[in-house]
Amino acid sequence: MTGGNTRIRRDSARIERPVSARPVPVSGSRTFAPASWALVIIALLLIGVLTYYLTLTTRPEISSISPPPNSSQAPGLVSVEVMVNSQRGIDSATLTVDEETVSPSIEQIEDSTWRVAYEEVFERGDRELSLQVIDESGRAAEHTWNFASGGDLIQPRLSLSAPPSDVRVEPGPNGVVVRATTFADIDEATITFDGEPTNSQITQIEAATEYADEGVPVYEWEIRAETRLESGDTEVGIEVIDEFGAVAERTWTMAVAVGSNTASARYFSQTHHYIAEPFLSFWDENDGETTIGPPVGPAFAEENGAQQQYFRYARLELNDEGDVQRGLIGREIFGDPENPPDRSPGSGAREFDATGHYIIGTIQDFWDDNGGLNTFGYPISQEFETDSGYAQYFERALIEVIVLGSYELVEIAPLGRQMYESLRHEGDPARQSADDS
Repeated sequence: MTGGNTRIRRDSARIERPVSARPVPVSGSRTFAPASWALVIIALLLIGVLTYYLTLTTRPEISSISPPPNSSQAPGLVSVEVMVNSQRGIDSATLTVDEETVSPSIEQIEDSTWRVAYEEVFERGDRELSLQVIDESGRAAEHTWNFASGGDLIQPRLSLSAPPSDVRVEPGPNGVVVRATTFADIDEATITFDGEPTNSQITQIEAATEYADEGVPVYEWEIRAETRLESGDTEVGIEVIDEFGAVAERTWTMAVAVGSNTASARYFSQTHHYIAEPFLSFWDENDGETTIGPPVGPAFAEENGAQQQYFRYARLELNDEGDVQRGLIGREIFGDPENPPDRSPGSGAREFDATGHYIIGTIQDFWDDNGGLNTFGYPISQEFETDSGYAQYFERALIEVIVLGSYELVEIAPLGRQMYESLRHEGDPARQSADDS
């Protein structure tokens, strides 16, 4: 060995080993072991089971009841409405009124909300209602309540429509027409002649509307009866009872002429209306049966006070001098006269300078035979084709010709009835229905 320090260098052996992959925690998060996930799933299942159980065991809930308990309702139609909350739908709803089962309607208005409704005109008195609702899982809810129906009785109101007042009717068949205003449906109506009841016909002429003062429905009715009357005075009576028991009565005297020549009014059973003077004399003197027809409504006064009455073929009216004349209903329906034709009238035609139109053939013959100018007025159109033949407008009428092969049937169109029905549908209460056929 030589002197001095001897340095021995050793290289340490280095073993390279792979580094195992480890999850790197993210700040603010935690990792769950498989056991933790199992607990979460079990908890969710328990919540679902509990929710389903609560759904099965929760009864339907009844709320928002109408009419309210212990309330008082006006006469007429009463609407019963109940709201039901149900998580399981509604399988059935049973409503009883005074222990009598009725059939309500059921309507779903939201996911878990239902409306149970029923309508009825209740008699006057206290009502007991009971509602039972069963959902689709068989759970039931029930509620019972009371309310008073009917309110104070309101008497029907009666007015005589026919015969006209202060007339003397012809002996023989006659009729009475009474207008009734009620605040409930009519239960019974009886017309008597000298104390003897007759078969009375009741017709509702206007649907129920609200009466502002009492706040109840109003009904308009026409009650009529017919009988054969002998000369002399006859006492007529009427009694009307509505479904709540309200009663109205009225009596009056009908004067029956000794003979037809002393009568001032005549009854037409086919339309249930009268003609009274001064229209009656005009009707008799101007072939009323053919050119005027039966009355289709009562006589009435227009807003200007002019008296008039509609008939099947015409309208009679009083002019400023108090004379009876036919109304210009042909012109009112057709309008102003159309332009005169360019062609010359044929042989035998009659032309009128007032309108420039002419009449010819079958219509001309009918015009001449049934009063001419006084009955029909001037022509305001030329003949035109119809589905059944041809026709021509005049100032006061429409003449129609129905062609049946080689045969022609001439008639006057029922313009009076058409105009009257149009006016009646506009709601004028002075005008009654026309039952003309």
